[in-house]
Amino acid sequence: MAAKLKYQKVLKGYHYYQRAIPKDLREVAKARGIPNPFVKATGLDQYAPLSAVERALDDWSSVFDDIISLLERSSNEAIEKDQRARLVTSFLKAQGYTAGQFANATEDDDVDEALWATLEDLFGDDMHQDHPEFKQRGMKAEYSHEFIKSAIGLLSEPVAAKRITFSEAMNHYLNMRKKKTEGDRLKKEVSYCNRFMTSVGDHLLTTDNAGQYLKQYRNTLLEEYKPPTAARMLSSPKAALSYAADTLATDVFIPQIRVAGSTKHVDRYTLSEAEMIQLIDLVTTPEYNIPDYVRLFYLVAIHAGAHMKEVRQTLTSDLSEWSEGLSIRIRGTKTESRERVVPVLPEFVPYIQKYMPTGEGSLLSEAGEVTDPAIDKQLGKPIKVVNKKATVYSVRHGCRSLAIAYNVPDALQQALMGWSTQGGGRKMDRYGLSGRAYDEQMIAKEEALARMLQKVTKMLASKSL
Repeated sequence: MAAKLKYQKVLKGYHYYQRAIPKDLREVAKARGIPNPFVKATGLDQYAPLSAVERALDDWSSVFDDIISLLERSSNEAIEKDQRARLVTSFLKAQGYTAGQFANATEDDDVDEALWATLEDLFGDDMHQDHPEFKQRGMKAEYSHEFIKSAIGLLSEPVAAKRITFSEAMNHYLNMRKKKTEGDRLKKEVSYCNRFMTSVGDHLLTTDNAGQYLKQYRNTLLEEYKPPTAARMLSSPKAALSYAADTLATDVFIPQIRVAGSTKHVDRYTLSEAEMIQLIDLVTTPEYNIPDYVRLFYLVAIHAGAHMKEVRQTLTSDLSEWSEGLSIRIRGTKTESRERVVPVLPEFVPYIQKYMPTGEGSLLSEAGEVTDPAIDKQLGKPIKVVNKKATVYSVRHGCRSLAIAYNVPDALQQALMGWSTQGGGRKMDRYGLSGRAYDEQMIAKEEALARMLQKVTKMLASKSL
């Protein structure tokens, strides 16, 4: 790479290109609006691959070299046409402008005011070098007619669509995902994208290539995996190509590539009321040897039909008071309607307080920095004692079953457990978030919960803590 890492600066977690203008050119650079030092953002954060950082630094190094070449010339008239085009491109990029920025302009005398203001800012009096007064005053143009014309053309003419490769698309997508997710989920996305590239190789991102190689990869996956697994493994590379097509190569369209049979799911086991009682009895029995975070999970989950990921991202600070007692905010993960605030039944309060982790952070923080599957494995131990067919998710289905059995209306079911009704999901907690209206809603939720879990609370009331 032409750009050495010595021109790299990391500021607030992002990579920048920084280089000093030679001393003998600093006055000329200042007059032409080129700051010293020359600092430009690469757009890459500290987690970006080294190869991507080197490419970005190399790009800005080429721009810097062109700017220096431009500053060293006493006159631009001698610049050859192909060389001029490159220098103009670098000059505009260094000033923060992009090719095609004013693409609606068609004639020099018809360009809009924004373009002319930009040209005046870039070239100043040189825009009027043909005026008699320019020569009468003995002024000398720093930028030639041809240089300014090239700049006008570059700014005002449509730019040909950028063509990128599959590998560039994957890097572009993963850089975006690193800012939004982390841990095992990010690792899976990286591995799925890498596997796709290993399988199909690198190609230009075109509509035809995207369709051809996504289909080829889907068929390869289906030779080894069941449809639901193949669909998951295909999702990240497909999302990467779609994201790149939307943001970088806007003339490319990613076709829908479906995996037949991927939406078939095996029915999950639903806990009965008796099994729900047995489960809560088990996790609140001190002699039963399980981690405290496992006990806490089931005590919280049964109030809101919550699954592991929801409880894991719910914080200790989400347990708070309302006028009639304690409530907990469950941070939903799947859809907006999943986030909800539910009252905590009094019989559960001493147990939840006993097993609540100290300090700030996740309710399941005592599990440590382990993977979701590892937590699921621990959570699965007590529920398998209750019924070998049951899974952690069986609690959510058991809560729904109890709600139906005790005639809890759909709206309250959704407000408690985030279920979407046939009329479409609505975020019920957004109705009456303060004052009397909020209390009325919480009272309705508490009454519904007390009805649903009446036999569970009766069992807890009979136990000694």
